[in-house]
Amino acid sequence: MVPKLWRGDIIKTVSLQELIRRPANLKRTASHYPWGSYGGLDQDGRHVVETVEGRTIRFDVRTGEPIEGEKP
Repeated sequence: MVPKLWRGDIIKTVSLQELIRRPANLKRTASHYPWGSYGGLDQDGRHVVETVEGRTIRFDVRTGEPIEGEKP
């Protein structure tokens, strides 16, 4: 799960099933299944997540919801 934080408080938790469309795309390492990476904040102040499937998903920092048109 990827917690979305706002000023130190969890505002929403995003499950792996919401980020990854096909679990078969996950490749196991010695310790875990890498799903992607957190890209920080974009120029508009949105959280950016990049998945191993090549998808970029932006989330509103106040609600934790994906930006319109970027539903996981």
